[in-house]
Amino acid sequence: MKYGITFLLSFLIFAACSNDKTQIKSESGTSFSKGFVPVIKGSWLMTDYMTDLEKTKSPLKSSEKLTDIVELITSGDAVHDSLEVNFSFNNHEGDGFFVTKTPGQTPNSYKIDLQDNEVPTNFYELGYELINKDTCAFVYHYDSSNKLIDKKEFCRSVYNPTDLNRAGGLQYFVNEKLFAGNYICTDDKNQQSKVQFTADGKVIGLPEAATYFVFTDFNGGPVPKFDEMMFETDKTSKNYGFQISGNTLNIYETTGDEDDLQLGKIKYKLVRN
Repeated sequence: MKYGITFLLSFLIFAACSNDKTQIKSESGTSFSKGFVPVIKGSWLMTDYMTDLEKTKSPLKSSEKLTDIVELITSGDAVHDSLEVNFSFNNHEGDGFFVTKTPGQTPNSYKIDLQDNEVPTNFYELGYELINKDTCAFVYHYDSSNKLIDKKEFCRSVYNPTDLNRAGGLQYFVNEKLFAGNYICTDDKNQQSKVQFTADGKVIGLPEAATYFVFTDFNGGPVPKFDEMMFETDKTSKNYGFQISGNTLNIYETTGDEDDLQLGKIKYKLVRN
């Protein structure tokens, strides 16, 4: 399967694995349409990235975790005994696969048509497990003798793929963890105001910003030296650098060009209240 389709996650998820209330059956006979599909419906994010970002508070520092499949999204609409799942690859490109109703190697798993381009005889399955009372999705990778090569864990996102007014899964998580909240803002003219960032990318209280976007995709082009974000209105957009320390979010002007971008003076100092 080629990873050629551009998958725009520009409208960037969330908090952590949800304590899923859906009853999980452990027997291999769990039905595909009534058991598996309702559980797997929604958005799922790579657990390693989520855990790392909570520690670093920096999309740039945590970006090394964003390799291979980093997000799964499915509407849960099974057609002809199969379920389409879209995925983000390296947080840069997107593609999809179909889950069939053929049971997998473990309970609550089913075979998928994702191909291993390096070893065509290897295969993948999608399933879920109960980990510390949380439902986690897994992409299992097997060789031709059915031996498990590796498996990747995903936590459920609060992103609803049918809600077009929300940011996408990974972006929503980044917004929620790093920016969302109420602040006392001091600007570069020493003027104070109350400012709110929402998890779906809205800004309230800054005249020059109606929405914001945090950069998480560092594939292609020069790699920045610091984290970046963008403020937008209906007519304008401008990029800034940012740093988070404790309960303080500093937003900086930038200087230089794309090949040698540098942090400038602080534009906004925002302290959570």
